[in-house]
Amino acid sequence: MAKPLDGIRVFDLTVAAVGPWATKLLGAMGADVIKVEAPGGDQLSHAVPPR
Repeated sequence: MAKPLDGIRVFDLTVAAVGPWATKLLGAMGADVIKVEAPGGDQLSHAVPPR
């Protein structure tokens, strides 16, 4: 079954909590999401120590 955003490409340049959540929803609706990060990675990925 086709999804509403099949064939749409989204470039994710977000770093705050709501932005990545929104692009996750777009991906779930069929969009091809390309996440672009700084060379050091996403700022929030370093906010808490790894488990």
